[in-house]
Amino acid sequence: MRLLLNALLTTMATSRVGRVGIIGGGVGGCSAAKTISNALGSAVEVTVYEIGRGPGGRAATRRTREFPGLHVNHGAPTAQIVTEEGRKAIEAAGGEEVNGGHGTLNSSTGEFQEKEEGGWLFVGEGGVMGNLAASLIEGTGAKVKTKYNSMVRGLERTANGDDGSWILRNGAGEILGEADWLVVAGSGVAHPRWTATFGNEPPLVEAAKALGDSQLDSSLKTIASQTAAPVIAVFFVLSGSEAQRWLDLPFKVAKIEGNEVLGKVMIQMTGEEGNEVAVVLHSSRAFAETNKGVYGSTSSAKRVGGAKSDKGKEDELNAMMLEALAEIPQIPEVPMTCKYGPVLHRWGNAFVVGEGLSRENSMCRDAKVAFCGDYVETDAPLSSIECALLAGKQTGEAIVKEIKGGA
Repeated sequence: MRLLLNALLTTMATSRVGRVGIIGGGVGGCSAAKTISNALGSAVEVTVYEIGRGPGGRAATRRTREFPGLHVNHGAPTAQIVTEEGRKAIEAAGGEEVNGGHGTLNSSTGEFQEKEEGGWLFVGEGGVMGNLAASLIEGTGAKVKTKYNSMVRGLERTANGDDGSWILRNGAGEILGEADWLVVAGSGVAHPRWTATFGNEPPLVEAAKALGDSQLDSSLKTIASQTAAPVIAVFFVLSGSEAQRWLDLPFKVAKIEGNEVLGKVMIQMTGEEGNEVAVVLHSSRAFAETNKGVYGSTSSAKRVGGAKSDKGKEDELNAMMLEALAEIPQIPEVPMTCKYGPVLHRWGNAFVVGEGLSRENSMCRDAKVAFCGDYVETDAPLSSIECALLAGKQTGEAIVKEIKGGA
């Protein structure tokens, strides 16, 4: 049996049998890329299209050329893992387990109460969450192609079934790439909220109209029913004695109770020598929903996607969140001038709410469309980093099976 499999893979290696285009370079997309590439090697061409400057998605890490040693985990500060499969997968991605410093912060009294999270908490290598997705790509031995700062604005399939291929286009209508299989690793190109941000119809929804594929239509209907719990993030970096005041606090990640503006505050070590502190604030869901249309002037949605963002409103929201922070007892004063920031970023599509896309409908075989990410059903909780990691793995394995079956 093993000889037969080796012979098959050798034959596939000399004649490429598949091109896989993955939209979204978050943990889910990179997990799928690694699974497919490692199983099929040079027999398949895997390309990841990512709107950001690098991989990560919600588990990305913000960096700046101005201060090369700084890194800020401004989306997910940690990954909560609750299954053994997830634990093995995140350890294989270089994840490092962390303990302590997580709990709740009473906004009226400033009292912190530590609470143990279920399962295990992990960060990326060196405390950098973006390293999780990066290590998945690097684990393929550079066999996966990446196209960063690339936004897919148009999709079309030349024909249904095995004879067709997917064409991916940018906002100017230029071809970014072609693929036999399309993997949607972030629901953005398939969700109605796309229109509110970028103006046109979601690319996959528009493409599906020409296909008439009932399973794909069913998948898109489920995705459209999902909502998100948006978050506005504001983060800044401090050094010296100002940083030490934050390090002296009893928590690393605290959910804020009883505050209409703030939902969470996170403290992270950063800098080339690890002697600086990044403070990340996440707004409450209600505050983010009330203040729509502001994405952050340095965000990928604004920078690459052209989403409109009001700089005056951005400054106003920054001030409102910092003011709410200052009203919490025991919290150090934020200086007028920080080493970096404050910077605002809106997470509008993260934190999925609703029914997960079923495993069955995550693979649309006739249309050659697959879905993975934290909005797809796995054994892990929906909307988690673990869910994205496992969804990428299961979708990748399903595509490998399809390609092998058709080789």
